Amino acid sequence: FAYTRQAIVYHHHRSTWQGLSRQYRQYGFGEILLDTLFAQHAGYPRSLKTQLRRLLGQTLALPRYVVSGLLRGVRLARGRVNTYEATVPWLWFLAESSNIRGKIEGLFATHFMTNSQAALNIRADAFIQRMFPSRKA
Repeated sequence: FAYTRQAIVYHHHRSTWQGLSRQYRQYGFGEILLDTLFAQHAGYPRSLKTQLRRLLGQTLALPRYVVSGLLRGVRLARGRVNTYEATVPWLWFLAESSNIRGKIEGLFATHFMTNSQAALNIRADAFIQRMFPSRKA
């Protein structure tokens, strides 16, 4: 990467909970895929053991978000916090749980970080359907 003054960065803020969930799910999948691709390079810091530890930490954080969300809901009802402050723990819960889901899908797609080709060889249409399931029945 290099700095370029003329660079234009487009950033799309997600406007729905579903869109935010999909974004963090893709982040989780991508993190596992990148770790699998670069794991063979000397000195690469993230291994399967590292990712499993991170998954455990993320999973253990989920109840904290739920409790915080419930407590903030009570505080909202009493007028002690605004709607945004009451929503933040639920946003973190959504982001974290979606990221966990993406990482688990990534672990299976890469055969637990042993074969990046397995994930890269997924047919494009199957991959798109997996990451963006249609709302139609």
